[in-house]
Amino acid sequence: MKLYYLPGACSLVQHTLLEWSKAGYEAIHISRDALKQPAYLKLNPLGSVPCLEVGDFALTQNMAIAEFIHETFPQAKVWGSGDKWVRADARRWFAFCNNDLHRHFGSIFGAAKCIDGPEAQQLLAKKAKTIIMKLLAIAEDRLKQYPYLAKEKTAADVYLFVILRWVAVVGLSLERFPALTAFMARMQEDEGLNKAMKAEKLI
Repeated sequence: MKLYYLPGACSLVQHTLLEWSKAGYEAIHISRDALKQPAYLKLNPLGSVPCLEVGDFALTQNMAIAEFIHETFPQAKVWGSGDKWVRADARRWFAFCNNDLHRHFGSIFGAAKCIDGPEAQQLLAKKAKTIIMKLLAIAEDRLKQYPYLAKEKTAADVYLFVILRWVAVVGLSLERFPALTAFMARMQEDEGLNKAMKAEKLI
């Protein structure tokens, strides 16, 4: 089983979940140039990470890989305990991170792919930052009530942690969000996350 990743990208989520699973796997750091080469495009035509190669099968997309790890390695507790409400809530917040937050960071990182012209790209990035701050406020309100998004630690929290690491990269700040700042500190104590981050040379 091989996980292809870029350091600090959303593939850090799956890297952490595999550490939670205690399963044997190989983490492969792939360069941005290699993402667009024929060998990798055979695995993932989108030329992106994450990609989990299991035998002759290549699985892509954050949610799909998280579900595979959940079903294959239940000990990882990807969606938390056996409580159906926790599992449903964890998936909801994972989708919030994947479909809402991540998407708008993509509008900043990949503005040139979305629209032509520097002025238009700057405007797109500015609007995306405004939306990101509104979405972070939603997560802030949730984490004022509970230590984790689904009340107990799940894959959704790993995803939020990864995204929060991008905040400073795009010129934003968590200064207005004390609950998110405290959440970051809690997540940094997670053993699996720490192992994945060390493997990616992020710490």
